[in-house]
Amino acid sequence: MKGVRFAPSPTGRFHIGNLRTAWIASRIGHLLAEPLIVRVEDIDSARSRTEFKTLQIADLKRVGVIADELVIQSDRYPRHLELFNRARNDGLIYPCDCSRKDVLEALAGLRSAPHGREAEYSGRCRTRLRGDMHPSETLAWRWRSKLEADGRFDVIVARTNPDGSQFTPGYHWACAIDDADGDYRILVRAWDLEAADFTQRQIREWVRPDIRTDVFHTSLVVKDDGSRLEKRTKGVTLDELAATGVAAQSLVSLFERSFPFDVRLLNELIKSKGEIEKTIPLNALLGR
Repeated sequence: MKGVRFAPSPTGRFHIGNLRTAWIASRIGHLLAEPLIVRVEDIDSARSRTEFKTLQIADLKRVGVIADELVIQSDRYPRHLELFNRARNDGLIYPCDCSRKDVLEALAGLRSAPHGREAEYSGRCRTRLRGDMHPSETLAWRWRSKLEADGRFDVIVARTNPDGSQFTPGYHWACAIDDADGDYRILVRAWDLEAADFTQRQIREWVRPDIRTDVFHTSLVVKDDGSRLEKRTKGVTLDELAATGVAAQSLVSLFERSFPFDVRLLNELIKSKGEIEKTIPLNALLGR
C-alpha cells in the first residue's frame, strides 16, 4: 500500500478548486513521505482531449505539483473489461434498459432515503430477466449495492450494446478498479464526490478484499452564492487569475495558508475523511 492518488479528467483547464485539491494531494504525499500518483481519467472519449491533458500537467507544475507517476486510465481498458466479464458471470452486476425519464419518474416516490443519501435508482431491473428488456441503443449495467436490497443505490458502472458487446466502462467502475489495483494509501478528491465512495469502496473490496485505502476529501471551492466552480466558469484558471494580479506563486501561498497542517493534524483529518469545512468561498480563499 503506497502513494497518494489525484485523478483529474482532461475535459478542460483546471480551475482554482482543482488546483487546490491537487496541491493538497502533493502536500499530503510530502508530509507522509509517499509518492504522488496522477491518474488521467480519460475514458469519457466524447469530452476528453489530449490538449487538455497537456495543459493540466503544465498547470500542476506551475503550482509546484509534480507527479512521481503518471497513469493514463484508458490504457487500462483490458483490465476494466476483464473484471466486467467476471462481475457479470458472478451476478454482481445486472443489465438495465430504463431510460433517464423512467428513472426520474420512479424516483419521485423514493425521496426519503436512509443513510442521508438520496436514492439513485428505483431498483426496477434488479430482478428482471434479460429477455424482458428492450433497450433502444445501449444497455446499462448496474452494480448490486450492498447498502440496500431494493436497488435504490445501484449505480451504473458500464454500458454495452444491446447484445452485450462494445463495452464502455463508467466512472465508478474504472475509478474503483484502478484504485484497487494501485493499492494506494490515500485517495484525494473534493467533498462533492463523497457519495461516490459508497459504491467504489464495495468494488475496490471485491477486487482486493485485503485493501485498506483512506479517502481524503478537500473543501469544495464555491462561488459567493454557494454554487460550485466548473471548468467553464470564467476567471478561475491560472491564466485568468494571473491577469488579475494573482500569480501562480501567490496562489501557492494562499493554498499553504488554507491548509496549515502538520503530520499529527493531518492524521486526525484522515480519520475524519478530510477537511472539516466542506466548502470554502472563492473570495475567502483569495483573501478578498
